[in-house]
Amino acid sequence: MWKMTGFLAALFVLSGCSTPQKRSRNYPEMMEALTPEEREMVEAGEVEVGFSEEMVLVALGEPDRRFTQRSASGEREIWVYYAARRPPGVSLGVGAGMTRGRSSGYGGGVSVGTGSRSRLEERYRLVFENERVAEIARTNE
Repeated sequence: MWKMTGFLAALFVLSGCSTPQKRSRNYPEMMEALTPEEREMVEAGEVEVGFSEEMVLVALGEPDRRFTQRSASGEREIWVYYAARRPPGVSLGVGAGMTRGRSSGYGGGVSVGTGSRSRLEERYRLVFENERVAEIARTNE
């Protein structure tokens, strides 16, 4: 029973994961109209100046934040994408367990990991003018 529940929970979580290939199914005409180079970039999750909003949605998904910037030259739409970053560090965990019933079992474990709490950092900032990417700011990874 527990194995099946765990399997179904994992399947549910994984089915929610979105990739450029899965997102491209929502834009078949746009994908067909792309050049081979553009299609390769979009499917690899990369963006370039001149890309349309649809191309960016397929490549990167929905932005984490959208806002409009107004200036003397007009309005620009800004899309921001964040990534979770873990600062350097070490963590240690210890666990033990016991079951009773038809059969008994004991178990334990020790884990060591790096990092601590993650924090969100800006990964991409895309500036759109006339529904096309006009500027790209990307953090160095």
